[in-house]
Amino acid sequence: MKRCITLAATALAAVGVLGADAGISASAEATLASAYVWRGLNLVDNPVFQPSVTLGSQGWSLSAWGNVELTNLNSGAYTIHSDPEGAFTEVDLTLEYSLDLPLVSLAAGIIDYQFPGQGLNRTQELYVSAGLDAPFSPAATL
Repeated sequence: MKRCITLAATALAAVGVLGADAGISASAEATLASAYVWRGLNLVDNPVFQPSVTLGSQGWSLSAWGNVELTNLNSGAYTIHSDPEGAFTEVDLTLEYSLDLPLVSLAAGIIDYQFPGQGLNRTQELYVSAGLDAPFSPAATL
């Protein structure tokens, strides 16, 4: 995990130095959560660390998100890791193109879900979304 964090920090620093002139944006987030809940399903009922990195330019964005378990309480429950503590149990890569028009925002993309050490197959999900610049910001994603 230290190598992944070092690589992400180096990439962000390089984009910050070299990418500003090329119109490339970069952001990073780190979340410490008491559990991992995905679409209403409690996948990990223990502390997790969830880092993410996003690079963007001219409507395109590429992001990587991961889930790292901070305990061994799920050892053997759903992982093939005998010791999931400190290991990435999910990595999501997203490529998106977005377009902001005067009254509507549009986006389309693909998410690649990977589950290292889980014994699960990776899967992909295509999506499109639209949102209106109106009161309550109505939006729909398919």
